[in-house]
Amino acid sequence: MPPLNTLENVLSHVKKLDNGCWEWIGYKNNLGYAIVNYQGIIWKAHRLLYILLKGPIPRGKQLHHRCLFRGCVNPDCQAALSCIAHKLIHKSLRTHCINNHELTHENTYLTPKGVRICRICQRENSKKWHRRTKSRLLKPS
Repeated sequence: MPPLNTLENVLSHVKKLDNGCWEWIGYKNNLGYAIVNYQGIIWKAHRLLYILLKGPIPRGKQLHHRCLFRGCVNPDCQAALSCIAHKLIHKSLRTHCINNHELTHENTYLTPKGVRICRICQRENSKKWHRRTKSRLLKPS
């Protein structure tokens, strides 16, 4: 991947979509993020364009794709968030737990910290914990 040396060269790899996203038509990594070699340094293109067009990413912040399209490099589709806020947004977007149970209003518990917990998994984990605890209490010393 030869280096691009100007903002104009970088923008030549952008296709502006009707929904406001700027789709990167250059190389994308296996996760779908746009990658660019700019002045000899490898960048995620959405981060580079944010810096070039909006200024530095605030210290301790991460860029979140508000459009949820990893191939989008439009700085206006990016929000600089704290790590915790970024994780909470992505967790709230999940539709299924790690064990593939659908996260519905009926089977989801919301902790005081705003984390959604699958009630089915919680029930199973609780049963396992009680079995382990009970077996430890019944063992002779």
